Amino acid sequence: MRLLFYLHQFPAIGGIETVTATLANQFVAGGDSVVVLSHVCNKDNSVGAALDAKVRVLRMPEAVCVSPSNTAFLQRMIRDNQIDLVIFQDSYVPIEQNLFVPSLRVPVVTCEHNAPCYNRPFAKRGWSVRECLRRRLWPYWELRRQRAEGARKRFLYKKSAFYVLLSNRFYGEFRAITGLVDTRKMRALPNPISPCLSVASPVEKQNEILFVGTLNHLKGCDMLLSAWRLVESSHLDWCLTIVGDGCERRALEMQAGDLARVNFIGYQSDPSPYFARAKIFAFPSRREGWGMVLVEAMAYGCVPVVFDSYSALHDIVSDGRDGIVVPAFDIRMYAKALDKLISEPLLCQSYGFEARAVMRRFDVSAVDRDWQSLFQQILAENCKRRE
Repeated sequence: MRLLFYLHQFPAIGGIETVTATLANQFVAGGDSVVVLSHVCNKDNSVGAALDAKVRVLRMPEAVCVSPSNTAFLQRMIRDNQIDLVIFQDSYVPIEQNLFVPSLRVPVVTCEHNAPCYNRPFAKRGWSVRECLRRRLWPYWELRRQRAEGARKRFLYKKSAFYVLLSNRFYGEFRAITGLVDTRKMRALPNPISPCLSVASPVEKQNEILFVGTLNHLKGCDMLLSAWRLVESSHLDWCLTIVGDGCERRALEMQAGDLARVNFIGYQSDPSPYFARAKIFAFPSRREGWGMVLVEAMAYGCVPVVFDSYSALHDIVSDGRDGIVVPAFDIRMYAKALDKLISEPLLCQSYGFEARAVMRRFDVSAVDRDWQSLFQQILAENCKRRE
C-alpha cells in the first residue's frame, strides 16, 4: 500500500513521533510505500536518524496549523503520490481541516495516542491568585471545553474510515465524551516498540531504581521522591536515578536536597543504557495514555512499580507477576512496593524475567500484523464501494 502519515511535527522528541518512525520502518520493510508529512521539524534528530532511508519525509509549506496553501499542498501530495490510505497520527492538534475536505477520496485512519479523557482537569499545587479566580468560573469553562472536545472527536470519527485507540479499555471513555452509541469503526491498536538489540539479564543488573520522563506535575516524580525518602535509609546500597528534564526540575532537586543517592541525569535522547542496568523502573504518573517508556523499560527487564492511575496500564503490567501496581497516589504503599522488591532480590529477578515478555506482545512485528489486517479490511471495503 501507499501510505501517508500526517502529523504536526516530525522528527521530534515524543511518543507520537517515535511510534510513527517505528511503524514507518516496519511498513517499508514489508513492501509498503511510506510518506511522512508534518508542519514542524524539531532540532533533536534522534528519531529522524533512526528512520529507514526508504521513508520520504516532507514538510508543509507553512508551519501554521491550517492555511489554504497547506490544504492545497496536502491534497496535491495525496493525488500525486497516489496515496491509498492516510494515517492521521496527531488527533490532539487541530490540523484536520487541511485533510478532511470535500474533494478527499482517500480513506483516513485517525489515531488517538492518549486516553480519551487525558485532558480532564485536576488540581495543581500552588494556585496563584489568577488561578483561584479562574477556579470560580471553572465549571462553566470546563463544560464548554468538554462539549467542544466531544464535538471534535465526533467529527473525526465521522470522517474517518476507522478510529484507533490504544486500548479497548478506552472505548467507554470515548463513548462518554462523544455521546456515540454506534462505535463499529473503532479499533484498539497498542503502540509498538522496536526490538531491543542488547538486553542485560535481571541477574546482572545494578541496585538502581530508575525514573525516565518529563519532570512535570503529571509524571509524579515528586511522589516518587517522597516514597524514596521512606525507604532510602534502609537500603544504603541502592540509588535512585532520574533521567529527564522539565519545568519542575529545580523544585524536585530542592525536594531531593537532603536525600542520599539521588542522581538527576537530565534529558537523554537514548535512555537504553539506563534501562539496561536498572533493576526497578518507577512509573508514578498521575495520568497517562499508554506509557511507551514503561513498555520500553519492561522490555529491558526493569520491574515496574506503577500507580493505578489509568486503565490501559493493565494491558501492560500484570500485578504480582511482572510488576507491582499500587493504589493511585498512595505514597506509603508505593514505598512498601519499592521496599519489597529491594528486600527480596529473587522476587525482583523473577519479575524482571517476566517483564521482558512484554516484547512479545508489543514488538512492532506483532503490532504490524494487526495493522496489516486493518489495511486489508479497508481495501476490501473500497473494492465493494467501486463495484
